[in-house]
Amino acid sequence: MSQDNTKHNSTPVIRFAIIGGIVAVVIATAVVLVTRFTTATNPKSQQANGSVTTILAPTTTQVATTAAQATTTAQATTTTGSASTVALNNFQPNWASFLDPSTGFVLGGVPCQGTTFCAVLATTTNGGQTFTGINLPNLQIAPKSSLTSTVNATLVSKVHFITQQIGYIYDPGFYITTNGGASFTPVAVPGFPGIGTNLSVINVIGSNNVITALIVPTNQANPTATTSLISANLNAPSQFTSQTNPNPNSPEQTLFGNSLGSLLLNQSGGTSTISFQSEAASRWQALTVPCTTSQDQFGSPSIAGGSLYLAQTANSEPGVAIACTLGVAAGSSSKEIDISNNAGSTWTALTSLPNPGVITAVAASSSSDLAFAAASGESWIYSTTNGGATWNTFSFNGNQLGQEGMPVGDLEYSGANNLFAILGSVGDVNQKSTQSELYTSSNNGNTWNLVTF
Repeated sequence: MSQDNTKHNSTPVIRFAIIGGIVAVVIATAVVLVTRFTTATNPKSQQANGSVTTILAPTTTQVATTAAQATTTAQATTTTGSASTVALNNFQPNWASFLDPSTGFVLGGVPCQGTTFCAVLATTTNGGQTFTGINLPNLQIAPKSSLTSTVNATLVSKVHFITQQIGYIYDPGFYITTNGGASFTPVAVPGFPGIGTNLSVINVIGSNNVITALIVPTNQANPTATTSLISANLNAPSQFTSQTNPNPNSPEQTLFGNSLGSLLLNQSGGTSTISFQSEAASRWQALTVPCTTSQDQFGSPSIAGGSLYLAQTANSEPGVAIACTLGVAAGSSSKEIDISNNAGSTWTALTSLPNPGVITAVAASSSSDLAFAAASGESWIYSTTNGGATWNTFSFNGNQLGQEGMPVGDLEYSGANNLFAILGSVGDVNQKSTQSELYTSSNNGNTWNLVTF
Protein backbone atom coordinates (compact mmCIF):
# COMPACT_ATOMS: atom_id res chain seq x y z
CA MET A 1 0.00 0.00 0.00
CA SER A 2 1.10 3.53 -0.66
CA GLN A 3 1.72 5.63 2.40
CA ASP A 4 1.47 9.35 2.74
CA ASN A 5 4.17 11.30 4.44
CA THR A 6 3.57 15.01 4.21
CA LYS A 7 3.94 17.04 7.38
CA HIS A 8 1.76 19.86 8.66
CA ASN A 9 2.60 23.13 10.33
CA SER A 10 -0.62 24.71 11.55
CA THR A 11 0.56 28.34 11.66
CA PRO A 12 2.20 29.08 8.29
CA VAL A 13 0.88 27.51 5.14
CA ILE A 14 4.23 26.17 3.94
CA ARG A 15 4.50 22.40 3.58
CA PHE A 16 7.94 20.84 3.43
CA ALA A 17 8.95 17.40 2.23
CA ILE A 18 10.56 16.73 5.60
CA ILE A 19 10.10 17.58 9.26
CA GLY A 20 11.79 19.83 11.72
CA GLY A 21 15.47 20.64 11.93
CA ILE A 22 16.50 20.41 8.31
CA VAL A 23 14.43 23.34 7.10
CA ALA A 24 17.38 25.73 6.98
CA VAL A 25 19.35 23.49 4.65
CA VAL A 26 16.59 22.76 2.19
CA ILE A 27 14.87 26.13 2.26
CA ALA A 28 15.60 26.56 -1.42
CA THR A 29 13.40 23.59 -2.15
CA ALA A 30 10.67 24.35 0.34
CA VAL A 31 7.42 24.85 -1.46
CA VAL A 32 3.94 26.11 -0.84
CA LEU A 33 1.03 23.91 -1.75
CA VAL A 34 -1.60 26.58 -2.13
CA THR A 35 -2.59 29.39 -4.48
CA ARG A 36 -5.58 30.87 -6.28
CA PHE A 37 -6.56 29.56 -9.69
CA THR A 38 -8.82 30.74 -12.43
CA THR A 39 -10.98 28.10 -14.11
CA ALA A 40 -8.79 25.96 -16.36
CA THR A 41 -9.58 23.97 -19.45
CA ASN A 42 -8.95 20.25 -19.60
CA PRO A 43 -6.71 18.13 -21.81
CA LYS A 44 -7.59 16.51 -25.10
CA SER A 45 -9.31 13.12 -25.02
CA GLN A 46 -7.46 10.05 -26.27
CA GLN A 47 -5.43 7.14 -24.89
CA ALA A 48 -1.66 7.30 -24.38
CA ASN A 49 1.00 4.69 -23.64
CA GLY A 50 4.13 5.14 -21.57
CA SER A 51 7.59 3.63 -21.70
CA VAL A 52 10.45 2.84 -19.36
CA THR A 53 14.06 3.92 -19.84
CA THR A 54 16.52 1.67 -18.00
CA ILE A 55 19.39 3.30 -16.14
CA LEU A 56 22.01 0.59 -15.76
CA ALA A 57 24.36 1.95 -13.11
CA PRO A 58 23.09 2.95 -9.68
CA THR A 59 25.70 5.71 -9.47
CA THR A 60 25.19 6.98 -13.00
CA THR A 61 25.73 10.67 -13.59
CA GLN A 62 23.75 10.82 -16.80
CA VAL A 63 19.99 10.55 -16.41
CA ALA A 64 18.13 11.61 -19.51
CA THR A 65 15.50 14.28 -19.21
CA THR A 66 12.59 12.89 -21.18
CA ALA A 67 9.67 15.24 -20.70
CA ALA A 68 8.73 17.19 -23.79
CA GLN A 69 8.37 20.97 -23.86
CA ALA A 70 5.18 22.05 -22.18
CA THR A 71 2.31 23.08 -24.38
CA THR A 72 0.60 26.35 -23.63
CA THR A 73 -3.00 25.19 -23.86
CA ALA A 74 -4.88 21.89 -23.62
CA GLN A 75 -8.30 21.55 -25.20
CA ALA A 76 -11.35 20.97 -23.02
CA THR A 77 -13.18 17.67 -23.37
CA THR A 78 -15.92 17.85 -20.77
CA THR A 79 -17.41 20.09 -18.14
CA THR A 80 -19.19 17.33 -16.22
CA GLY A 81 -17.98 15.29 -13.25
CA SER A 82 -17.35 12.24 -15.44
CA ALA A 83 -13.76 11.44 -16.32
CA SER A 84 -12.52 10.75 -19.84
CA THR A 85 -9.42 9.20 -21.37
CA VAL A 86 -6.72 11.73 -22.25
CA ALA A 87 -3.29 11.90 -23.83
CA LEU A 88 -0.34 12.03 -21.45
CA ASN A 89 1.77 14.37 -23.56
CA ASN A 90 3.71 16.72 -21.24
CA PHE A 91 2.33 14.90 -18.19
CA GLN A 92 4.16 15.76 -14.95
CA PRO A 93 3.80 13.23 -12.06
CA ASN A 94 3.19 14.63 -8.57
CA TRP A 95 2.25 11.68 -6.30
CA ALA A 96 1.78 7.94 -6.78
CA SER A 97 -0.03 5.01 -5.18
CA PHE A 98 0.88 1.43 -6.11
CA LEU A 99 -1.17 -1.49 -4.84
CA ASP A 100 1.50 -3.94 -6.02
CA PRO A 101 4.44 -3.81 -8.45
CA SER A 102 2.08 -3.95 -11.44
CA THR A 103 -0.94 -1.85 -10.44
CA GLY A 104 -0.38 1.84 -9.91
CA PHE A 105 -2.09 5.24 -9.98
CA VAL A 106 -0.09 8.42 -10.59
CA LEU A 107 -1.63 11.85 -10.01
CA GLY A 108 -0.11 14.64 -12.04
CA GLY A 109 -0.93 17.42 -14.44
CA VAL A 110 -0.68 18.64 -17.99
CA PRO A 111 -0.24 22.32 -18.84
CA CYS A 112 -3.49 24.04 -19.68
CA GLN A 113 -4.09 27.77 -19.09
CA GLY A 114 -1.05 29.89 -18.28
CA THR A 115 0.96 28.17 -15.55
CA THR A 116 -2.02 26.05 -14.47
CA PHE A 117 -1.73 22.25 -14.59
CA CYS A 118 -4.99 20.42 -15.20
CA ALA A 119 -5.23 17.29 -13.03
CA VAL A 120 -4.84 13.90 -14.72
CA LEU A 121 -4.69 10.40 -13.23
CA ALA A 122 -2.32 8.01 -15.05
CA THR A 123 -3.06 4.33 -14.40
CA THR A 124 -0.99 1.24 -15.15
CA THR A 125 -1.54 -2.50 -14.75
CA ASN A 126 1.88 -3.58 -16.02
CA GLY A 127 4.34 -1.81 -13.77
CA GLY A 128 4.55 1.35 -15.85
CA GLN A 129 5.24 -0.21 -19.23
CA THR A 130 2.08 1.53 -20.44
CA PHE A 131 -0.25 4.09 -18.89
CA THR A 132 -3.79 5.24 -19.53
CA GLY A 133 -4.55 8.87 -18.75
CA ILE A 134 -7.86 9.78 -17.06
CA ASN A 135 -8.94 13.40 -17.19
CA LEU A 136 -10.19 14.88 -13.89
CA PRO A 137 -12.59 17.64 -15.01
CA ASN A 138 -12.46 21.01 -13.24
CA LEU A 139 -9.57 19.95 -10.97
CA GLN A 140 -6.06 21.37 -11.00
CA ILE A 141 -2.79 20.38 -9.37
CA ALA A 142 -2.02 22.52 -6.33
CA PRO A 143 1.16 24.39 -7.26
CA LYS A 144 4.33 24.76 -5.23
CA SER A 145 5.47 28.14 -6.53
CA SER A 146 3.08 30.73 -5.08
CA LEU A 147 3.42 32.51 -1.76
CA THR A 148 -0.29 33.24 -1.40
CA SER A 149 -2.27 31.53 1.35
CA THR A 150 -5.48 31.29 -0.68
CA VAL A 151 -6.73 27.82 -1.59
CA ASN A 152 -9.84 26.31 -3.10
CA ALA A 153 -11.43 22.89 -3.23
CA THR A 154 -10.62 22.34 -6.91
CA LEU A 155 -6.92 21.94 -6.07
CA VAL A 156 -5.39 18.50 -5.37
CA SER A 157 -1.83 17.22 -5.11
CA LYS A 158 -1.84 13.61 -3.84
CA VAL A 159 -3.45 10.24 -4.51
CA HIS A 160 -4.01 7.11 -2.42
CA PHE A 161 -5.85 3.96 -3.56
CA ILE A 162 -7.08 1.35 -1.09
CA THR A 163 -8.25 -1.15 -3.72
CA GLN A 164 -8.34 -1.11 -7.51
CA GLN A 165 -11.76 0.54 -7.29
CA ILE A 166 -11.61 2.73 -4.17
CA GLY A 167 -9.20 5.65 -4.06
CA TYR A 168 -8.82 9.29 -3.03
CA ILE A 169 -7.27 12.43 -4.47
CA TYR A 170 -6.68 15.21 -1.98
CA ASP A 171 -4.66 18.13 -0.51
CA PRO A 172 -6.22 20.54 -0.17
CA GLY A 173 -9.49 19.23 -1.70
CA PHE A 174 -10.88 15.78 -0.91
CA TYR A 175 -12.41 13.47 -3.54
CA ILE A 176 -13.26 9.77 -3.76
CA THR A 177 -13.69 7.25 -6.55
CA THR A 178 -15.38 3.88 -6.18
CA ASN A 179 -14.99 2.86 -9.81
CA GLY A 180 -11.24 2.88 -10.37
CA GLY A 181 -11.03 6.56 -11.28
CA ALA A 182 -13.81 6.66 -13.88
CA SER A 183 -15.39 9.41 -11.75
CA PHE A 184 -14.59 11.30 -8.56
CA THR A 185 -16.98 13.00 -6.15
CA PRO A 186 -16.27 15.42 -3.27
CA VAL A 187 -16.14 13.93 0.23
CA ALA A 188 -18.20 15.85 2.78
CA VAL A 189 -17.19 15.23 6.39
CA PRO A 190 -19.75 16.13 9.10
CA GLY A 191 -18.32 18.69 11.49
CA PHE A 192 -15.62 19.80 9.05
CA PRO A 193 -17.09 22.37 6.65
CA GLY A 194 -14.70 24.14 4.34
CA ILE A 195 -12.44 21.26 3.29
CA GLY A 196 -10.34 22.61 0.47
CA THR A 197 -10.72 26.20 1.66
CA ASN A 198 -10.34 26.68 5.41
CA LEU A 199 -9.34 23.06 5.97
CA SER A 200 -7.14 20.69 4.01
CA VAL A 201 -6.86 16.90 3.99
CA ILE A 202 -3.09 16.44 3.75
CA ASN A 203 -2.68 12.74 4.61
CA VAL A 204 -4.78 9.70 3.67
CA ILE A 205 -3.72 6.17 4.57
CA GLY A 206 -5.61 2.92 4.35
CA SER A 207 -5.59 -0.64 5.54
CA ASN A 208 -7.72 -3.62 4.63
CA ASN A 209 -10.66 -2.22 6.57
CA VAL A 210 -10.05 1.36 7.77
CA ILE A 211 -9.16 4.62 6.02
CA THR A 212 -7.65 7.40 8.14
CA ALA A 213 -7.05 11.02 7.13
CA LEU A 214 -5.39 14.05 8.74
CA ILE A 215 -7.17 17.42 8.46
CA VAL A 216 -5.35 20.70 9.10
CA PRO A 217 -6.21 24.42 8.89
CA THR A 218 -5.05 25.86 5.57
CA ASN A 219 -4.82 29.56 6.34
CA GLN A 220 -4.42 31.97 9.22
CA ALA A 221 -8.09 32.88 9.54
CA ASN A 222 -8.20 30.67 12.63
CA PRO A 223 -4.63 30.43 13.95
CA THR A 224 -5.75 28.45 17.02
CA ALA A 225 -7.37 25.69 14.97
CA THR A 226 -6.10 22.22 15.78
CA THR A 227 -5.32 19.26 13.58
CA SER A 228 -7.96 16.52 13.38
CA LEU A 229 -8.11 12.84 12.48
CA ILE A 230 -11.06 11.27 10.66
CA SER A 231 -11.71 7.67 9.67
CA ALA A 232 -14.06 5.57 7.57
CA ASN A 233 -14.68 1.87 7.04
CA LEU A 234 -13.91 0.29 3.70
CA ASN A 235 -17.54 -0.80 3.28
CA ALA A 236 -18.59 2.89 3.53
CA PRO A 237 -15.46 4.69 2.26
CA SER A 238 -17.03 8.16 1.96
CA GLN A 239 -18.63 8.22 5.43
CA PHE A 240 -15.89 9.71 7.60
CA THR A 241 -16.29 10.50 11.28
CA SER A 242 -14.01 12.22 13.78
CA GLN A 243 -11.32 10.15 15.52
CA THR A 244 -9.34 11.04 18.64
CA ASN A 245 -6.08 12.83 17.85
CA PRO A 246 -3.52 12.03 20.58
CA ASN A 247 -1.70 15.34 19.96
CA PRO A 248 -4.22 17.81 18.51
CA ASN A 249 -2.18 20.88 19.45
CA SER A 250 1.05 19.77 17.81
CA PRO A 251 2.05 22.41 15.23
CA GLU A 252 3.65 19.76 13.02
CA GLN A 253 2.08 16.39 12.37
CA THR A 254 2.72 13.67 9.82
CA LEU A 255 0.58 10.59 9.27
CA PHE A 256 2.13 7.40 7.86
CA GLY A 257 0.64 3.98 7.43
CA ASN A 258 -0.37 0.93 5.44
CA SER A 259 -2.25 -2.31 6.06
CA LEU A 260 -0.36 -2.81 9.34
CA GLY A 261 -1.55 0.34 11.06
CA SER A 262 -0.85 4.07 11.47
CA LEU A 263 2.07 6.17 12.66
CA LEU A 264 1.50 9.76 13.80
CA LEU A 265 4.68 11.81 14.19
CA ASN A 266 4.45 15.04 16.16
CA GLN A 267 6.94 17.84 16.65
CA SER A 268 6.51 20.88 18.87
CA GLY A 269 9.13 23.25 20.19
CA GLY A 270 11.99 20.85 19.52
CA THR A 271 10.18 17.94 21.18
CA SER A 272 9.10 14.92 19.17
CA THR A 273 6.56 12.22 19.96
CA ILE A 274 5.44 9.11 18.07
CA SER A 275 2.00 7.52 18.31
CA PHE A 276 1.15 4.11 16.85
CA GLN A 277 -2.22 2.51 16.20
CA SER A 278 -2.51 -1.01 14.84
CA GLU A 279 -5.29 -1.88 12.43
CA ALA A 280 -7.18 -3.78 15.12
CA ALA A 281 -6.65 -1.29 17.97
CA SER A 282 -9.08 1.48 18.88
CA ARG A 283 -6.55 3.60 20.79
CA TRP A 284 -3.23 5.27 19.99
CA GLN A 285 -0.14 3.95 21.78
CA ALA A 286 2.75 6.30 22.60
CA LEU A 287 6.14 4.99 21.44
CA THR A 288 9.54 5.95 22.77
CA VAL A 289 11.33 8.33 20.40
CA PRO A 290 14.44 6.32 19.46
CA CYS A 291 16.61 8.98 17.82
CA THR A 292 19.96 9.83 19.36
CA THR A 293 20.02 13.27 21.01
CA SER A 294 20.04 15.85 18.24
CA GLN A 295 23.16 17.91 17.61
CA ASP A 296 21.55 20.57 15.43
CA GLN A 297 20.07 23.93 16.37
CA PHE A 298 16.43 23.02 15.89
CA GLY A 299 15.80 20.77 18.88
CA SER A 300 16.06 17.18 19.95
CA PRO A 301 15.54 15.04 18.01
CA SER A 302 14.59 15.91 14.42
CA ILE A 303 12.45 13.15 12.88
CA ALA A 304 12.59 13.09 9.10
CA GLY A 305 10.09 10.32 8.36
CA GLY A 306 8.72 6.88 9.18
CA SER A 307 7.59 3.62 7.60
CA LEU A 308 5.82 0.41 8.67
CA TYR A 309 6.71 -3.11 7.53
CA LEU A 310 5.75 -6.68 8.44
CA ALA A 311 8.31 -7.96 10.91
CA GLN A 312 9.28 -11.60 10.38
CA THR A 313 8.73 -12.62 13.99
CA ALA A 314 6.70 -15.32 15.69
CA ASN A 315 3.98 -12.81 16.55
CA SER A 316 4.15 -11.08 13.14
CA GLU A 317 4.05 -7.69 14.83
CA PRO A 318 4.38 -4.55 12.75
CA GLY A 319 7.92 -3.35 12.21
CA VAL A 320 8.66 0.36 12.46
CA ALA A 321 11.43 2.38 10.81
CA ILE A 322 12.10 5.97 11.93
CA ALA A 323 14.55 8.27 10.13
CA CYS A 324 16.27 10.98 12.19
CA THR A 325 18.44 13.97 11.38
CA LEU A 326 21.06 14.43 14.10
CA GLY A 327 23.14 17.31 12.80
CA VAL A 328 23.13 19.53 9.71
CA ALA A 329 26.06 20.98 7.76
CA ALA A 330 26.36 22.55 4.33
CA GLY A 331 25.31 19.92 1.79
CA SER A 332 25.21 17.04 4.28
CA SER A 333 23.84 15.82 7.60
CA SER A 334 24.48 13.15 10.19
CA LYS A 335 21.64 10.64 10.01
CA GLU A 336 20.21 7.69 11.86
CA ILE A 337 17.51 5.13 11.04
CA ASP A 338 16.02 3.25 13.98
CA ILE A 339 14.17 -0.02 13.37
CA SER A 340 11.90 -2.05 15.62
CA ASN A 341 10.55 -5.54 14.96
CA ASN A 342 8.05 -5.39 17.83
CA ALA A 343 5.91 -2.31 17.15
CA GLY A 344 8.29 0.07 18.91
CA SER A 345 8.92 -1.82 22.15
CA THR A 346 12.67 -2.00 21.44
CA TRP A 347 14.83 -0.29 18.83
CA THR A 348 18.04 -0.94 16.89
CA ALA A 349 19.92 2.07 15.55
CA LEU A 350 21.52 2.08 12.09
CA THR A 351 24.14 4.80 12.35
CA SER A 352 26.58 4.29 9.47
CA LEU A 353 24.48 6.15 6.93
CA PRO A 354 25.86 8.14 3.97
CA ASN A 355 26.39 11.82 4.81
CA PRO A 356 25.46 13.70 1.60
CA GLY A 357 22.08 15.43 1.64
CA VAL A 358 19.31 15.79 4.20
CA ILE A 359 16.65 13.04 4.46
CA THR A 360 13.41 13.80 2.63
CA ALA A 361 11.71 10.37 2.66
CA VAL A 362 12.21 6.86 4.04
CA ALA A 363 10.70 3.47 3.14
CA ALA A 364 11.09 -0.07 4.46
CA SER A 365 9.81 -3.48 3.42
CA SER A 366 11.65 -5.39 6.17
CA SER A 367 14.30 -4.80 8.82
CA SER A 368 16.89 -5.64 6.15
CA ASP A 369 15.45 -3.86 3.11
CA LEU A 370 15.28 -0.09 3.54
CA ALA A 371 15.72 3.01 1.42
CA PHE A 372 15.83 6.74 2.03
CA ALA A 373 16.09 9.81 -0.16
CA ALA A 374 18.23 12.86 0.58
CA ALA A 375 18.72 16.24 -1.08
CA SER A 376 20.78 19.38 -0.74
CA GLY A 377 22.64 20.81 -3.75
CA GLU A 378 21.98 17.42 -5.40
CA SER A 379 19.56 14.51 -4.90
CA TRP A 380 20.23 10.88 -3.94
CA ILE A 381 18.48 7.63 -3.03
CA TYR A 382 20.29 5.26 -0.68
CA SER A 383 19.21 1.64 -0.21
CA THR A 384 20.31 -1.41 1.74
CA THR A 385 19.43 -5.12 1.63
CA ASN A 386 21.45 -6.14 4.69
CA GLY A 387 20.03 -3.97 7.44
CA GLY A 388 22.39 -1.06 6.87
CA ALA A 389 25.70 -2.96 6.83
CA THR A 390 26.27 -1.50 3.36
CA TRP A 391 24.40 1.13 1.35
CA ASN A 392 23.89 1.47 -2.39
CA THR A 393 23.96 5.02 -3.75
CA PHE A 394 21.91 6.27 -6.68
CA SER A 395 22.71 9.84 -7.73
CA PHE A 396 20.48 12.15 -9.77
CA ASN A 397 23.51 14.37 -10.44
CA GLY A 398 23.32 13.97 -14.23
CA ASN A 399 19.67 15.03 -14.19
CA GLN A 400 18.52 18.64 -14.45
CA LEU A 401 16.27 18.30 -11.40
CA GLY A 402 18.89 16.36 -9.45
CA GLN A 403 21.53 19.01 -10.08
CA GLU A 404 19.14 21.59 -8.66
CA GLY A 405 18.63 19.53 -5.51
CA MET A 406 14.93 18.90 -6.09
CA PRO A 407 13.82 16.53 -3.32
CA VAL A 408 12.29 13.08 -3.63
CA GLY A 409 9.07 13.60 -1.69
CA ASP A 410 7.35 10.31 -2.47
CA LEU A 411 9.44 7.15 -1.91
CA GLU A 412 7.68 3.86 -1.21
CA TYR A 413 7.82 0.11 -1.62
CA SER A 414 5.19 -1.46 -3.87
CA GLY A 415 6.41 -5.00 -3.21
CA ALA A 416 9.12 -6.89 -1.37
CA ASN A 417 11.83 -5.75 -3.80
CA ASN A 418 10.01 -3.01 -5.71
CA LEU A 419 10.33 0.73 -5.09
CA PHE A 420 9.03 3.87 -6.74
CA ALA A 421 10.08 7.48 -6.29
CA ILE A 422 8.97 10.87 -7.58
CA LEU A 423 11.71 13.47 -7.99
CA GLY A 424 10.48 17.07 -7.83
CA SER A 425 6.85 18.11 -8.06
CA VAL A 426 4.47 19.80 -10.50
CA GLY A 427 4.79 23.58 -10.33
CA ASP A 428 8.14 23.64 -8.52
CA VAL A 429 9.77 27.01 -8.07
CA ASN A 430 12.03 26.72 -11.11
CA GLN A 431 9.00 26.56 -13.49
CA LYS A 432 11.01 24.52 -16.03
CA SER A 433 9.37 22.29 -18.62
CA THR A 434 10.59 19.19 -16.77
CA GLN A 435 9.58 19.64 -13.15
CA SER A 436 9.02 16.10 -11.88
CA GLU A 437 9.84 12.52 -12.84
CA LEU A 438 8.79 9.01 -11.79
CA TYR A 439 11.38 6.27 -11.19
CA THR A 440 10.88 2.58 -10.41
CA SER A 441 13.22 -0.15 -9.16
CA SER A 442 12.64 -3.90 -9.13
CA ASN A 443 15.81 -4.85 -7.23
CA ASN A 444 15.63 -2.94 -3.94
CA GLY A 445 17.12 0.21 -5.41
CA ASN A 446 20.20 -1.35 -6.99
CA THR A 447 19.16 0.11 -10.36
CA TRP A 448 16.38 2.55 -11.27
CA ASN A 449 14.18 3.05 -14.32
CA LEU A 450 13.04 6.47 -15.50
CA VAL A 451 9.38 6.19 -16.54
CA THR A 452 8.12 8.31 -19.43
CA PHE A 453 4.45 8.86 -20.17
